[in-house]
Order: sequence, then structure tokens, then C-alpha cells
Amino acid sequence: MFTYKIKTYTYLLILMLLTSFSVSSSFGESESRDNASTPEIKVAIGLDLMDAGITLAGGGKIFDSVKNREELKIDKLSNLNFRYENNGKFSSSELKGLYSDIRIIPNPKSHFKFKGNDYRGYLRIISKPTGIWVINHVDIEEYLYGVVPYEIPMSWDMEAIKAQAVAARTYAVRGLGQYPHGDFDVYDSVKDQVYGGIEGEDERAIQAVEATRGIILTYQGWPILAYYHADAGGQTEDGKFIFPDNDFPYLSSVPSKDNLEKHRWNFTMKKSELESLLKKSKRDVGSVNSVEVCEVSPSGRPLTIRVTGSKGKIDISSRDFRRMIGSGRIRSTLFAISTHDDESISLDFSGNIRILSPDLNNGSLRVMSSSGIKNGQEKNISVITSAGISDWDLKSILIISTSRGDVYTPKIEKKLAQDEILFSGSGFGHGVGLSQWGAKAYADDGWDYRQILSHYYQEAELSVWY
Repeated sequence: MFTYKIKTYTYLLILMLLTSFSVSSSFGESESRDNASTPEIKVAIGLDLMDAGITLAGGGKIFDSVKNREELKIDKLSNLNFRYENNGKFSSSELKGLYSDIRIIPNPKSHFKFKGNDYRGYLRIISKPTGIWVINHVDIEEYLYGVVPYEIPMSWDMEAIKAQAVAARTYAVRGLGQYPHGDFDVYDSVKDQVYGGIEGEDERAIQAVEATRGIILTYQGWPILAYYHADAGGQTEDGKFIFPDNDFPYLSSVPSKDNLEKHRWNFTMKKSELESLLKKSKRDVGSVNSVEVCEVSPSGRPLTIRVTGSKGKIDISSRDFRRMIGSGRIRSTLFAISTHDDESISLDFSGNIRILSPDLNNGSLRVMSSSGIKNGQEKNISVITSAGISDWDLKSILIISTSRGDVYTPKIEKKLAQDEILFSGSGFGHGVGLSQWGAKAYADDGWDYRQILSHYYQEAELSVWY
């Protein structure tokens, strides 16, 4: 269970030097926030633009950040247009002269519009050698209003939404000052967290954010790397295997009650396509003969993929391999690879269910379950089914992984041609940290957001940061 601590927040320069003060306390959450200020986050909502159009819905002011003076006061709705010039600055028909850095501050209780979306906070427009940067400066809690609905369905149990809000807040606080240039803290895309401004807000998301206001996850007094993903496929991954140098106990692999039936996937590709992708990535091995997983993590995820061709062989990290093929195709880090030469067996008792390429000669299988990874002998095997952990001979097998890490999704009916490669797996995303579908399942079981977060982020603490 989490321990609550009170934190005061200090943000120094671009290195995010956070100074925290911690005391044991029995204060409620609302009491700890009375004299706290909410930090501001800088979100990149437009980069390297030649033109930028901004609408002030209720008027506002424009300041020259370099000269620190007011340039224009606007009392009503106004459309502002900015154009990047050859001298590395930008101009506007509403302003005289050229500028390199301005702030556009809407009037109180008003907002601005950019690319069809309305945003809270204020705007900074900066000239860079590559074009115009448009940066939204906004209260971090209001930023979360526009993040949470993009990351988790609003129809889910409120405790799952709260868990997502805390994870997203932690990620945002950790990201303050993360980029050396210091002009923005986070992208508005999957590079960091998807952010849609006011257009993406939802009342239930706002409720979840407000119910957890200021609360983040910490480890040894620092905000954690609060990674999250859609579905872990039954077991999350240890962070160090997906994100180098992130060997933290709070990113340890844990069982996850994911939707194994819904999130199984597979696709085939021609060997010729793989050959082309290898050439483009400067990994030419000639005509592909075989593709195999040659190293796996304890959770059964591939770590290294070996491709053998007419010009030799090459070992590729699964992270680079997935990036090369495309994360939209290899949808998770939990997957298996099969070719025409692999043997297959059928389980007649399960109505044409097929397990592709299992190596049963070693007499051992590893099975993922909601209570962890199970091992069993060939003649005494448990498997995951829609009813949970069940005997080998049930018809509703969902996923099996062998002790060498190969993952099998039995309900695949596929005969592979000589030049085809089958990728099959379970889950969506990198598999580290919070599983959103797992959070949903635990919330449906009655867990509150604290229990959900303590399960996925082992040894982390919930801290009232501001």
C-alpha cells in the first residue's frame, strides 16, 4: 500500500531540479493543497511552421518577449496570422516589424484557438532556424484535462480513470525541463502524451483529475518514470528490457489482468518485404532464409531477433526490429515469429485450434496468467482461458508461451507459404508500467486507484507534490 507524503515543488532551469520537503502527515489531500501553487507546463502544439494562424476568442494582449513590452491590446475576437521570414524572424499583418519571440495572453476566462482546437493558458510563438514554434503555457492540471480523455476511455470505472490521471500527471511533472533547449517540456503527441486542449476535455476526466489534484508517484523523493500502455498481454515487462538505463524497482514485471481475448493479433508479411526493410535500415543480409527469436526476457518477450540470409546473419534488438517493421503491425512487445519451415500441431479437442511452432521437446511451457507466469510439464500444463487458469484440455485456450519465450495464440488458422512470415502476439504497446486494460479489470473488481497504482508501480509512493 502507498504511503502519503507532502511535497513542495521547486522548478529550477531546464534540468528539472526538484527540491522536495517531506514530512509524515495525517492531513487529507485537500488540506495539503491550501497554500500550494500548481506548476505550469509548456506544450509544443506546433513546430517548424512556415505559417501559423491564431484566434483570440475574447480578445487579449500581445507582448514582445525580447523587449518585454506590450505590442497590441485586442478587445474582441480576432484572427492573427504569422509568417516565417527569410531572416529567421516572423511577421504579422496585425503587428509592425519583425519578431523572434512573442506571448499572446487571452483575456481572463477566455482562450485561444490553433489548428481548430481551443486551448487554455497562453501562447508563446518563437522563431527558430527551422520555422515557427507554437508553445502552449498552461496549468498542469488543466493540461491533464486535455490528456486523460485521449489516453483512456471515459466510459470506464472512475478508479481506472483516476489511476490514469495520476500516471499522466507524474509523467508530466517528470518531464518538466526534460529538453535541453528549455522552450517546451512536452510534445502534444505520442512522443510524450496526446494532448487535445479544450476540444478533447470530458467531464469525467476533469473529475478524476480534480479528485487526485497534485498527487504523483515518487521513488526516493523523485517523480518516477510513469510509463503506461494499452494492454500488457497478461504480464508487464521489466523496464530495463524496453527502455535502456531504466532499471528501477517500480518498473518491475508484474502480472496484469488484461483482455487476452480481445487483444490477440497476428499478421503475415513476405520475406521480400523484410529484405527491403532490412536494406533501408542498412542491415542487408541478402535473400532471407530464416527469422527467429534468439533471446527472451523473463516475461517471455523477445529481446533479440536473428535474421539469416544469403549474405550472412544479423542480430537485431526487438525494439529496433519492431520499429523497423512498424509498431502498428507488431502491436506489442509480446510476440512470436513463425515461418513455413516451423512444425505445427493441432489440438483436436479444441475445435481446430492450432498452436504454431511449439517446441514441446524440452517438456516445459511457460503460461501467462492473471496471477503471474505459470510453468508446467508437457503432460501437466495449465493454460489461460476465458475462465482463468484451466487445464490443458479446455477449448478456450487464449495464449501460451514456451520456456524459450515463444508466444502462441492457438486460434490461428493459417498455412504459411514458403515466402511468408507470421507474427502473432498479445497486447498493445511496450508493456512497461501501467496497463490500461489491466487497470480497467482491477477497477471493475473493486480496486481503488491507489491499489491499481501500487500493483503496477512496485515500491513507488503516492505523494502530494503541490
